[in-house]
Amino acid sequence: MSSFIRIYEKNETKFNHNGLKTLHPTSCKITRNLHDYTYELDMEHPIDDSNAWKEIIEGRIIKANGQYFRIFYTTTSIIDNSLTVYAKHIFFDLQNNFIEDADIIAKNGNTSLGQLLGSTAFKHNFTSYSDISGVNNLRCVRKNTLDALLGESESFISYWGGEFDADNFNIKIVNQIGKDNGYTILYGKNLTGLKLEVDYTEIVTRIRPIGFDEIELSDDNKYVDSPHINDYAMPIIKEYKYENVKWTGSPNYEADEDDTATIFNTLEEAQNELRRLANLEFTNGEVDLPKITCEINFIELSQTEEYKDVKFLETVSLGDVVTIFHRQLGINIKARCIAYVYDCLLDKYESITIGSYQKNFFKETTKTNEKLENNDFDISEQFQSVYAQSISKMTDIMNNAMNGYVVLSNSEILIMDSPNKLEAKNIWRFNSSGIAHSSSGYNGEYTVGMTMDGCINGALITAGTIKGDMLEASTITTRELAVEIQTTIATAMTEEKTQAMITANLNTFESNLSQTYITQDEASKQIQSATEVAVEEATQEIVNTSVERAMANVNDQLDNKLSKYTTDTLNPALQEAMNETLQDSKDYTIEVIGGY
Repeated sequence: MSSFIRIYEKNETKFNHNGLKTLHPTSCKITRNLHDYTYELDMEHPIDDSNAWKEIIEGRIIKANGQYFRIFYTTTSIIDNSLTVYAKHIFFDLQNNFIEDADIIAKNGNTSLGQLLGSTAFKHNFTSYSDISGVNNLRCVRKNTLDALLGESESFISYWGGEFDADNFNIKIVNQIGKDNGYTILYGKNLTGLKLEVDYTEIVTRIRPIGFDEIELSDDNKYVDSPHINDYAMPIIKEYKYENVKWTGSPNYEADEDDTATIFNTLEEAQNELRRLANLEFTNGEVDLPKITCEINFIELSQTEEYKDVKFLETVSLGDVVTIFHRQLGINIKARCIAYVYDCLLDKYESITIGSYQKNFFKETTKTNEKLENNDFDISEQFQSVYAQSISKMTDIMNNAMNGYVVLSNSEILIMDSPNKLEAKNIWRFNSSGIAHSSSGYNGEYTVGMTMDGCINGALITAGTIKGDMLEASTITTRELAVEIQTTIATAMTEEKTQAMITANLNTFESNLSQTYITQDEASKQIQSATEVAVEEATQEIVNTSVERAMANVNDQLDNKLSKYTTDTLNPALQEAMNETLQDSKDYTIEVIGGY
């Protein structure tokens, strides 16, 4: 063992001494992953006469491989006479801290990161650094500090980007961690201990670029090809949209002083820009190359003759770039060290993973102590609880809205978290096509909204009552008053009670109508509405066998009530409207489809 593994008191801050005890574990491994910010320690310690194990208490700090880890829990095995310890890197202490309010305005990454860490509810020993030069705005209110730094929304990393690294109490979020030292793996069939996975599912070798207002390349050549297009069995084509490429001669182009798009005076210039951006997808984005994951097991690898050729991997750090040469494809693919397991006792890697990096945000998890043990519960009561919670959440969100920017152009209204629409992340767009929200910038995806043709999209729609022309599931078509009941109704009203309900609604309608002198159009609307209400309420809890008789009674009631009115008591326009609507109402039907 090249370094001692020591344990310190839970409130230790100096670490300039040997701690409470030196530990003597039988196993001690550190696992780290660039994707999900995993940085943890697992240890097995014997219960022996040294009594060092007695110092292993939840909350205390273990120093291993030069890093500090706080103990989260321990388990004791009498059979194995050992103690199992699980600890997380000291950085995760920030998950217990809290930011009441941090308002960052037009600052770069380094200054913004410092402001966030300086806004916590209680003091800490963490320092920070960022090399991200981009300027942005962010308002964090009532957030746990870890979520404010790495969360998937309204966080440092969701606005400024970058990659996270931690070295004890020193944390950094930079453009890219790790280095490219020029190391190359020559992959061969007999390299035992090295498992290579090649994923072709997202490859693109031919791009059709589209600009603003459907600007495209010339008819004779609408595509941009990858240099690797002939490496595969066939071209793999995908359309890429570049809405920020505009041509002043396109039909829907409108000059806008605040427009930060790239604007060209000729179509040819715009097309050249589209070609350039498409080629960047290949040269910088490497969308034409397969995604590679290389899992390296050093225990197995060390038994092979080829081990000497990849011995350099023992010095690779998280984020470092390694080039993998694939003989069959004849290409060099750059991948990064994205995960590893380090053996603190042997002072060497047990395994590392080299692959394509895809950032995952830190996601806050919520816990609940209530579990449904069976399906015997009241749907109505459950819904009322959910409905109340959704109202409370929306009220809180709207009342605590932070600074935003409203930008008005000739064609739309934008509400954004940045005055520049190409830099904004969260954005509402309101134009002649509808209103929608995107959390990934001006060009979308737009996941919440309503379009001009009546389509409404959202992850969760909570409502007490939904009325409309058609409600799919139990389909209601108001114009024809056709109700398709797809489930057997558990409880039912008597036929007499159903008829009484219809009569009560018509009586109310009669009273309201006789007191108002109205136009033909308004009379039609009221009669239509009253008929719909009567039918809607009558069919809420009705057995299949009583529907036809109840609806026959609707027509009788309407005949009786409306026949009382003559031209002596109503104006001609109202009389005509009632006669026409009465005829329409006799065509209303209710069709009951057997449930299950």
